[in-house]
Amino acid sequence: MKPLKYFLLLAALWLQSCAPTQSMDAFYEKHKEGTDVLAFRVPPVMFSLLGEVSPEMKSLVGTTTDLRYIRLPASGQGEMAALNQQVTHLTSGAFIEVFRENEGDKRNIVAIRERGNTVRNIMVYSNNAAFGSVLFIEGKFDPEKVRTLAREDGFGRLEETLTGTFGSPGISE
Repeated sequence: MKPLKYFLLLAALWLQSCAPTQSMDAFYEKHKEGTDVLAFRVPPVMFSLLGEVSPEMKSLVGTTTDLRYIRLPASGQGEMAALNQQVTHLTSGAFIEVFRENEGDKRNIVAIRERGNTVRNIMVYSNNAAFGSVLFIEGKFDPEKVRTLAREDGFGRLEETLTGTFGSPGISE
């Protein structure tokens, strides 16, 4: 009987570790009500609008099942360090960094989670002295397209489109 209990416990822990949106859900829920926070989840019916940014974006959002964005203010080095640590926790373990650019305190990170030969989750984190932002995308993506978007600042263009389109009053969560 004890081996069955241990097996069930290990299976439950394994299943929990395979759910990246649980961590993103917790992070998003924890921070979305904060002061000066911009947070939104794009409804699937709106994904086609994002495809108009570029042909690469069209192919990316065509397979997207979840897309959320959160921008958090950081009023000092301590808050930015805490935010950096939380994002490191989100991406540790199951995510693989495919792009990182550090310029002083400024960071740009693209991390992915794979399943087989496809990328299933993309997390993009960027910060500067004033704020940090996390873009989370779930779906099925071509690894080469993700790499190209990371190197050519395609995710930066997507973030600009998102904040311009969905960041207005009445739309953000």
